[in-house]
Amino acid sequence: MEKSLIVRCGGKVVLERREEVVVKSRWSGELEKTRKTIIEKMTNLIIPTILGVKMFLAHHNYAFAQAREAADQIRVGFQQVLDVFTAIAEPILWFYALTACILMATKNKDEGWKRLKQVGYAYTAIALLPTFFSLLRWIAGLLKESFAF
Repeated sequence: MEKSLIVRCGGKVVLERREEVVVKSRWSGELEKTRKTIIEKMTNLIIPTILGVKMFLAHHNYAFAQAREAADQIRVGFQQVLDVFTAIAEPILWFYALTACILMATKNKDEGWKRLKQVGYAYTAIALLPTFFSLLRWIAGLLKESFAF
């Protein structure tokens, strides 16, 4: 086994010292050969395992970050879809409410009230959709935390 010391300053080697180190084992014969074999096999097994686990965790963290970013993009896209849906549905609901008011004023008061209630239900549903999905995300987070190992 060779032991070396190299001191650099400003990219230049200032001091270099090399020594040959001889380590004597207190074991000898078959026992020493077995010990060296076991150490060699363990280092061949442990070091690649540790490196593999580190690489797996680094990949897992990267994949988790990618998944979180994708989920945020889906959430933003879904919010935009909800905004478009609301923008399309609102004039239709106003027209439906206007026909309900006309029905109440001219022909059938009960039918007009039914239509007006439907408009109210539709507005409530549209307003509560983001809250509903937020509730689903919250429940999913609770379940995920309860089953996390």
